[in-house]
Amino acid sequence: MRYVVLWCRRIRVKVYSRNQEIKKMKARKTFVAIVLLFVSTLASTAYASLRSVTIESDSVPRNANIGDNISIYLGVWGVGRFGNSKTSEAIELQYYLSRSGCGDRRVHLKTEHRSLFLDKQTGDTYYRADINTTLTIPNGVYPGPWYILMVANAGSAKDCRAAGMTLSTPPKRGVLQLSSASYEAMESDGFVTATVNRTDGSDGFVSATVATSNGTATAPDDYTEVSTTVTWADGEAGEKTVDIPVINNGIEEPQEQFYVSIGNATGGARLGGEDTATVTIIDDDGNCGGEQYSGFLSGTGDTQVQPNGTWFYHHANGTYSGELTGPDGTDFDLYLYKWEGGTSNRVSSSASNTSNEVINHPDSSGYFLWLVNSYNGSGSYNLCVALP
Repeated sequence: MRYVVLWCRRIRVKVYSRNQEIKKMKARKTFVAIVLLFVSTLASTAYASLRSVTIESDSVPRNANIGDNISIYLGVWGVGRFGNSKTSEAIELQYYLSRSGCGDRRVHLKTEHRSLFLDKQTGDTYYRADINTTLTIPNGVYPGPWYILMVANAGSAKDCRAAGMTLSTPPKRGVLQLSSASYEAMESDGFVTATVNRTDGSDGFVSATVATSNGTATAPDDYTEVSTTVTWADGEAGEKTVDIPVINNGIEEPQEQFYVSIGNATGGARLGGEDTATVTIIDDDGNCGGEQYSGFLSGTGDTQVQPNGTWFYHHANGTYSGELTGPDGTDFDLYLYKWEGGTSNRVSSSASNTSNEVINHPDSSGYFLWLVNSYNGSGSYNLCVALP
């Protein structure tokens, strides 16, 4: 019986000791948690709290145009702790156009989020970081006085600043472009005229360069190279012309092409879609010895009537000759029609797989027409017609 009692006492002692150890372990864990919380609090308070964000007024233009991009400069100030040389701040910045200041957030411009490192300012506990940002003044706002409004949020701290400016409707400098995507000239014309138009505005002095470049036609054998500048005065719009000399070399040859383009627009003007045109030189040195006619076929199936889109009357009997010259790589055909018995009759044709066709048709007097047809391709052509 005695041994039983002693054994029970030992168990009670062991149970008591174990409970004490558990309590000590809980106390140690609680202490560690408190220490960690304290360290975390210290770490968090080592960062700056937002004090103010200032729009540097000198960085905001006093005047700007609607649609402009403007750059502004911000100074971010915070209060630091524990004497750190640098401290960090997460900040949200929202930008608006306002009519009356912080109470009126009229037009939202953009929102940005930044993580800043603020440098301690010498001799005090303030910290500063600088921000440069670009804002676009949207189209559709009214001209007149506005404020650039900046709203800053950093945790529970907020700040709002505004800087005044005047917005104006941007001047309309105009669009500069060639009047056509293609021009043509006979060799015997001596020159071809390219036209440059200024449209959609006439504010300010503007200019553009006009220059030629070689194609199958080359300078100086087929044309004279041109590089010049066309100008418009403030308030002036409309056309400017440039004459490009074409060389009549007396040599029978196929049609040739070169290019004229505009570029280097100045004064705020912009280039339009027609900034390059193809110039076709039509050879008229053939041996038909008659009248010259020219035209343009827009594509397969297109036709034109010569001369000048209608019938012509000729009083003499003899050979009616037509010589067609078209662009390389196309297939234009030539037909001769005569009005007889109240109907139109095809009396002759030339339809090879090229665009160089010849008709020599003997006939009597009457009403005739020449029909030029595109079997394949597009471009300018020349038709030389000799009558008996």
